[in-house]
Amino acid sequence: MYNLDRVMRQFGLKQRIPPLHSISIELRKIDLRGKTDKDWSTEHSAYLCLWNERVSNIATDDILKKPLKFYDPYML
Repeated sequence: MYNLDRVMRQFGLKQRIPPLHSISIELRKIDLRGKTDKDWSTEHSAYLCLWNERVSNIATDDILKKPLKFYDPYML
């Protein structure tokens, strides 16, 4: 899933260190060809739920008024 907070500085907002989240390696291996025995909407309901909630997860923060210092935690 793409995180909007990764591009916050491009829009003049203070960018934070993004939280760690799970990216399933197994999800990347899925091949839907010939798989008619599964209901994929049920199988991926957690990801569909995240997609449907995307409007409530828009990144907002304070406007960055000056460049980050070299010792800012984001820069380390």
